[in-house]
Amino acid sequence: MRYALDQNQKLVYLTNATQARALQAQRTGGFFCPDCGQGLKICYSKNNRPYFAHRPLLSQNSYEGPLHVWGKTVLHHALQTLKLAHDVELLTAQGDRRADIAVALPTITTALEWQCANISQKEVYQRTLSYQARGMAVQWLLGPNYAFRGRLSKRLQQYLNYRKDLGFYLVYLLPDSGRLQLIHHIAQLELRPKVVFTRDSYELPQGLNLLLQQSGNITAPQKAYQGLSLPQKYQVIQRRLVKRDRQLQALQHRCYQQQHQLQNLPSVCFSQYHLPPVFQEVSCWVNCRLLLLLEQQSQWDYQDLLGQYQQLVRKKPPLVVQQPQWLKYCFDLFLNRLVTQNWLWQKADTFHINSAKLSTW
Repeated sequence: MRYALDQNQKLVYLTNATQARALQAQRTGGFFCPDCGQGLKICYSKNNRPYFAHRPLLSQNSYEGPLHVWGKTVLHHALQTLKLAHDVELLTAQGDRRADIAVALPTITTALEWQCANISQKEVYQRTLSYQARGMAVQWLLGPNYAFRGRLSKRLQQYLNYRKDLGFYLVYLLPDSGRLQLIHHIAQLELRPKVVFTRDSYELPQGLNLLLQQSGNITAPQKAYQGLSLPQKYQVIQRRLVKRDRQLQALQHRCYQQQHQLQNLPSVCFSQYHLPPVFQEVSCWVNCRLLLLLEQQSQWDYQDLLGQYQQLVRKKPPLVVQQPQWLKYCFDLFLNRLVTQNWLWQKADTFHINSAKLSTW
């Protein structure tokens, strides 16, 4: 193939080796097949005649359709507007990872991954680790296949990221309108399937500036998260038991074995605040199991308690966000409530059980 599209969607023809090497030296941002949109590279025949060849796919999902090429073009123009140095289809020095767009920032190079196709949670995690191992940050930009409807499916959960000023967030690229949509301050409410969040939309240069250079205005998150009241939470437990929820029936049986009733679960097990959306099962159920464990011996040290809590959480594929950090955050919230409400009392690093308090359950 002697012709290709450049990052500006203009046809480029290869005429001779000198011209081809000049194009390679310019690092113009990559070349793409006019038919399938896949990335192309310049090669040379035995007679030193240049031609374009398709780059090998990095996975079975690496096919680039028109939407993917269009999205990268829109991103390229927005970065030009911001005057941010960047490369399209940048191959890492090791040759095993190709960024859709790599932006050279003063502190770190950031890969922008415009994700249209469905890929596995494991692949997202491995790609992210691969960039980080090469000293690069990565920002996932989601396409129309990942529509957000107020719930965090496993497909969406894998792209969650965290930043102090944004909380947990997802980013969508809208090439039709040339905008970036930011779903931020995502929080899980206990015993409710939907999440609470704040949604903002930005002109693409403005949105990229916010993401890459942390400069711009962010809408303040909701101050009042409307979670379920305590009576409503007890109603949820009762309804799920009536429907013979297997998970709750097993927990109810465990409570009976220790002369307790799940329907009378102590209020200390319920969270008063929103929870990180990375562990939907980290709620009153895990807290109940830990409280039952606490009853089995009179004193515990912090690390033993944390270890028990970690074992109670169902194992799942790793996410981009650092799960151990947020699991510890959930544990510390519960431990603080146990101490504050006198279920435990602390001496140095040891926690002692208040047997009198437990007997009231």
